[in-house]
Amino acid sequence: MRGFSWVCVVLAVTGLGSLVSPGRVEAGMLRLNMSGTTSNFAEFAGNPIPLGTSWSLVAEFDPATVTLEGGGPFFTAPTTSLTVMVGTTTYTPSVTDTIVALLGPFSSLYAAGVVDGLQVTGIVPAFSSTSDPNWVASAPTSTEFLQLSNAFSLSWLLPRASAH
Repeated sequence: MRGFSWVCVVLAVTGLGSLVSPGRVEAGMLRLNMSGTTSNFAEFAGNPIPLGTSWSLVAEFDPATVTLEGGGPFFTAPTTSLTVMVGTTTYTPSVTDTIVALLGPFSSLYAAGVVDGLQVTGIVPAFSSTSDPNWVASAPTSTEFLQLSNAFSLSWLLPRASAH
């Protein structure tokens, strides 16, 4: 664990996920935007979060670093920055090199999310359609993922999370 202190957030993915480029992102970088509201039994560091609390996640990564993970079907890319907002509090990890963007087709679904480097926990919803019908994880493009079908994991761990 390399001396990390871990904070757990359990979230339900009820919003849309999207990959977008430019804005304040460096040239060539992509940003994964996700949002939703908390479900029943949501907690942060053992403290309950009220049902329906809004949350968002923004992760930036370089598409040039996308690699096939363990023979597939998922691709990963190390994040260069990550911000998670729960309610009105924003959290950022002091170290992002253990957090990866996870992208890939899953049967007939599209998955885009963020997981820890061991892929033990994270937020990886699956969507049944996308605004880019030719979207492929090995060359991600700006797209919006639509029609949430499933969420593979609803836990999120932030190494050395700090609130601001």
